[in-house]
Amino acid sequence: MFGKGDVRGVIAPESANDAKDGGDLITTLLLGFPQGASTALFIVALLALGVVPGPDMVKNHLDIIFSAVWLEGISGIMGTLIGFLLANQLAKLAQVRYSLMVPLILSFILMGALTANRDPLDLLAVLFFGVIGFFMRRFGYPRPALILGLVLGILMERYLYRSMMSYGFSWLLRPSVMLLLVLATVSFIFSLPKRAKKESQAESLLGSTISGKNLAVRLRPEAIFTLLLLGVFLAAIAAGLQWPLIAKLMPVYVAAIPGALFVLAQLFRDLTGRQAGEEPSSKGGDMDEVYDSGGLDFRTEVKRTMAFFGWTAGGATAVWLLGIVIALPLLILFYSLIEQERWGVSLLTAAGGFAFLWGLIEHIMDMQWPPGFLFQ
Repeated sequence: MFGKGDVRGVIAPESANDAKDGGDLITTLLLGFPQGASTALFIVALLALGVVPGPDMVKNHLDIIFSAVWLEGISGIMGTLIGFLLANQLAKLAQVRYSLMVPLILSFILMGALTANRDPLDLLAVLFFGVIGFFMRRFGYPRPALILGLVLGILMERYLYRSMMSYGFSWLLRPSVMLLLVLATVSFIFSLPKRAKKESQAESLLGSTISGKNLAVRLRPEAIFTLLLLGVFLAAIAAGLQWPLIAKLMPVYVAAIPGALFVLAQLFRDLTGRQAGEEPSSKGGDMDEVYDSGGLDFRTEVKRTMAFFGWTAGGATAVWLLGIVIALPLLILFYSLIEQERWGVSLLTAAGGFAFLWGLIEHIMDMQWPPGFLFQ
């Protein structure tokens, strides 16, 4: 019945996708190990509230654990009911024009960045990681891995430091640690055949070019991005070599040196991995994600990308200068008008943004936004 509209083809994968969330909470809350991008963001939210996921959470914040479990079950029931009642209405969201959706999404991104620490420098971090995320997506680098690294890196370094100070290297010989190392090694080994099959189907370098006589070296855009990553790891190694062993153990030996080796392997594949006419790595041959330009030509793609990041940078600058209450409604208004949205709709959307920021957030919820640089 595949392709004939059988609703079971939708129910089965969606049910499986929702069913995994309960299991993800076990390792996320009790061990501090997120199982994906969503649970990684959940850990970020807990850390922002001063709650550190892990074994201590069972002792100090058991109420949060039970609340999360109950909310997981209740949200599943409520989501199903809402889906039955409002499915047709929710489906109409896909028909909302981009001239209204894009400025609203940008506004929420900038608002979320400023809410965390109320520091305008966070707006630069949003723009920087937005650019990094785009190029990772463009060249096939999996972005959830970066999110997991940023979330787990601090926790891993903290507990590694405690283990080394308490037990030295002998903690590696403890049964629980050895069991986890064995499980990690076994899972990695079992993933290799699947990876090899994927690369063989994509006719990557390891399956065709190396075995031939026409090994070609070409400087492609993805190789330039990989070179930049290599530079970051080498700079980290150079900066940390003079540190004491306990200080450089995590940043140099655990992160930078293995990272540099993996990047070198990827750089070799980027430089020599494809011959003329073969698909780039962003199509899924070498990396984990698939990039689709939507059928746009390269010039149009570059133009739209630069325009998007231009609006993001302009919005961040306006928030820094004018404050979020003034800047974001103006961003919504100008973007909608420039994209040829109707005056009435643009003004109404911008007014709604202003009412949300000034009326709901500042006055009803009593959360004051930081003033703009020009009003300090």
